[in-house]
Amino acid sequence: MGKLVSISESEYHADRTAVSKSWLDKIEKSPLHLKSYLDGMVTSQTPSMQLGSVTHAAILEPDRFQSEFVCAPILDKRTKAGKEKFAQFEEENKGRIVVPPDMFSKAESMRDAVYANSAAKKLLVAGKPEQSVFWNDGEFDVECKARGDWVRENIIVDLKTATDASKQSFSKSIANYRYHVQAAHYEVGFDIDKFVFIVVESEPPHGVAIYAVDSNMLLRGSEARKRNLDSYCECKAADVWPGYPEKVQSIELPSWA
Repeated sequence: MGKLVSISESEYHADRTAVSKSWLDKIEKSPLHLKSYLDGMVTSQTPSMQLGSVTHAAILEPDRFQSEFVCAPILDKRTKAGKEKFAQFEEENKGRIVVPPDMFSKAESMRDAVYANSAAKKLLVAGKPEQSVFWNDGEFDVECKARGDWVRENIIVDLKTATDASKQSFSKSIANYRYHVQAAHYEVGFDIDKFVFIVVESEPPHGVAIYAVDSNMLLRGSEARKRNLDSYCECKAADVWPGYPEKVQSIELPSWA
C-alpha cells in the first residue's frame, strides 16, 4: 500500500507530481491532451460535475456538507430588495459554496436514497471518506496517486451519479469512462481486495444500485493502465507529446450501428 496523505480535494488535484487516473484518461485520448492539462489548460466544472461534488459531500462527508455548502435563497435579483437580500446572504455566508436550490434539494434527495438502501448503508457504516494515497509504481518507476471516495478495511467504495443505474446502462458507463482502469489503479495504490460502486440516479426516484468489480474487468483495467503508463513514460522521457495522427484515416460506423 502507498502512503496515505491527509490533504484536501483541491490540494490533491493541484498536485502535478504524480499520475492519477484522470491523467491516464487524458493520455488515452492523446499525449497532447495530457500535456495541455499539465500546462494549466483546465476545463471549467460542468453542472453535472458540480452536482457530483455536492452529492459526494452530502453522502460521504455530512459535516463538511453542512459547513461548506449553503443553499441559495430564492430571490428576484432584478429588484432592489432582492439584490440587497442576496448581498446580505453572501456576506453572512462568506467562504461557503453557494448551491442553486434545485441542485441542493436534489443532492439531499440522492443522499436520502443512498442511505435508504440497506446494502449501500452497510458499506458506509464504517470507514473513512476522501482518502489520498501516493506511491511509486515499481514497474515503471513513476510516482502515482489515487483518492478513494470511501475506504474501509480492504475495500474501496466509489460513489457515482448516473442518469441510469441499471446494470446494462452502467456497464456502458464503465467502458466509456474507464472506471475499470480506475479500479485497477486504486487496487495498486490502496492494496485492496475489492472495488465496489454505489451508483445513484440523479433524477427521481433516485434509484440506487451496488456493483462489485469482477476479476476480468480488473484485468482489462490493469492492461489499459499499463499501456497508458508506458505511453506517459515514453512521452516524458522524450518530451514529445503528440496529438491525434497527422494523416487521413478511414472511419467506420461503430459495431452497434
